[in-house]
Order: sequence, then C-alpha cells, then structure tokens
Amino acid sequence: MHIDLNSLFSGLTGVVVGAFITYKLQHRLELFKHEIALLGKRRELSAQVVDLINRYKELPPEGKEVSDEQQLRSFEQDYYKLIPWIPTDILKALNLLFSKSGLGVAKPDVKDVIISVRKVILKNDAGDFKGDDIIHFVGFGKKTKSK
Repeated sequence: MHIDLNSLFSGLTGVVVGAFITYKLQHRLELFKHEIALLGKRRELSAQVVDLINRYKELPPEGKEVSDEQQLRSFEQDYYKLIPWIPTDILKALNLLFSKSGLGVAKPDVKDVIISVRKVILKNDAGDFKGDDIIHFVGFGKKTKSK
C-alpha cells in the first residue's frame, strides 16, 4: 500500500489550521460576550447609583428627625450592596455626598457624582460633558408670577 505523504500532510495541515481558526473565533466570541455582560453590569450599577442618589435627595434634610426609620434602613442597605461593586472614586464621592456637613467636609454636587458614574461607564467616550450641563427640571412647567 502506497501512502501519498504530501496529500496526508496537506490534509493534516488543513485540519490544524481549521481548528486553530475555530479556536480563535470562539475565543473572540467569548471575549465579546464577556465585554457585553460587563457593560450590562456597569449600566445596572450606574442605574442603582443614580437611584440611590435620587432616594438620598428624598431623605429629610440634615438636622431634621427621620420620621420613617424603614426608609433610612432601606437606603442604607442598598448603599451597602453597592460598596463591593463600584469604583473607589465614585464610592468616595458618594461617601462625601451622604456624610454630614461639617468643618473640612465639602459635599460634592450631585451632578458631579453622576458625571463620575458616566465617566466610569463610557471611559474615553464620556467626552467633556460636565455637571453644569445637566438640566434640573424642578420648577419646570410652573407658572411664574407676572408683575
């Protein structure tokens, strides 16, 4: 029996190259899936941070007694749930925002914290959008007194 080594080597090379290409494509697909999942998690976390900020704004002003202890407990629990997952710079900004005012404690503007979250999610695509660019809708649509 005569075996053509060239044909055998050529066929084997084709199989190896095909397997390598398949492996590379599957590896890239898994990386892409991971990036999509990570982006989804970042969006979810950012929504939770913004929700927490909105709930913070609904809490009684500093120095006023809290009438609903459960509201404060729920807020605190949700804050604790975020701590392991959010980047340090955002966590520090939230800590300053949620801390009591005092000597040497400068609270960040809520809008600046939201911009920090935006920068973490979008990275280089965040652009130069700043806190001052965010529109507040308080008073929007209310009639003004005419003179």
